[in-house]
Amino acid sequence: MTFRGDTAVLVLAAGPGTRMRSDTPKVLHTLGGRSMLAHSLHAMTKLAPQHLVVVLGHDHQRISPLVAELAQTLGRTIDVALQDRPLGTGHAVQCGLSALPDDYAGIVVVASGDTPLLDADTLADLIATHSAATPRARPRSRC
Repeated sequence: MTFRGDTAVLVLAAGPGTRMRSDTPKVLHTLGGRSMLAHSLHAMTKLAPQHLVVVLGHDHQRISPLVAELAQTLGRTIDVALQDRPLGTGHAVQCGLSALPDDYAGIVVVASGDTPLLDADTLADLIATHSAATPRARPRSRC
């Protein structure tokens, strides 16, 4: 389920999760004994991406320790990009892209940190479908 090494994954975990009406950040809520963010990062790691970036914003002080713990558990580097101001999902993606090397030209998978049921097989199918298609757009701006 690994790819040629030209895949980057951005996991968006910057939102406040206000619809949950909870003091706990949405990505820290657990399902089956594991946080939603942990479920997402475990699935993303199975893809063996060249770059794995988690975009944090609201309550980043509470989520950062989990990201560090997961990096150790998963045995890989997980970069963190900070979205200082909540300017929406597009801006969060832009912040995540800014954590990638300037010359990075591979595939970028964008996923939410609150999708615990998204599995590696589905992501692999997504990447395979994308790889077989003709690219229509390339990101140019940085955060």
